[in-house]
Amino acid sequence: MKRYNKDLVKLRFENSFSTYDEHAVVQREMAEKLADYVFASCGENYKKVLEIGCGTGFLTRHIMNDFKIKKLLINDISPGVIDYIEKIAPYCNFLIGDMENIVFDTKFNIVISNAAFQWAEDLQSMINRFYHVLKPDGVLAFTTFGEHNFEQITKISNRKLMYKNLDELEPMFPDFEIKILKEEVINLEFKSPVDVLRHIKGIGANAMAAEFWTKGVLKDFNKKYRDYFSTEEGVSLTYHPIYVVLKKKDKELEVI
Repeated sequence: MKRYNKDLVKLRFENSFSTYDEHAVVQREMAEKLADYVFASCGENYKKVLEIGCGTGFLTRHIMNDFKIKKLLINDISPGVIDYIEKIAPYCNFLIGDMENIVFDTKFNIVISNAAFQWAEDLQSMINRFYHVLKPDGVLAFTTFGEHNFEQITKISNRKLMYKNLDELEPMFPDFEIKILKEEVINLEFKSPVDVLRHIKGIGANAMAAEFWTKGVLKDFNKKYRDYFSTEEGVSLTYHPIYVVLKKKDKELEVI
């Protein structure tokens, strides 16, 4: 059974392009922090760069501004991102398609991604694939979300979102040296549960659960949300970002 309907994920993100930059305050911050972690732990020089799941370009801006690169290949599941990315990185190349199925004919110094890896059906397999397209001493850097992400939605809907925690992620990197493996919890405040739903729709994340919002369902959602998650400002929504920076081990040079 698949974790997500990727056609629905693609559609929801495409519908949110015009609102994403306004609502995705956490994702914007994650992109900046990931770039800082890469810079601090692995340096700034990357001749060939692959960005996975670029969206509207939060991370792309940091790649262009913070790193010394020569070639940039951009991936996303939606061709609609091209209009956004060409304004940020006019000389990049595009490879549109599902990040788990795309095929590469070259190797990279860094594979980097912000807020996309949580959509993988088989994260371990995808990480293994990226290992093989990295050059020696190449870097794999990404952000994803942990088990507390959107925990309010999980509790009310009784739908378990299949996020991995740090203990589950760490064993997935045996072929890499772990440079950064960090997490944080961010609570956003909204005036009402309806504003939470607008926020989730605004970032295209409403593909996590396809709901039919009748008046009765919305009323029940609103009551439960206020009962469980009221704050002085209104109600809260939790984000649980995880930051990962890995450096490829050269298996041929490992001492047995």
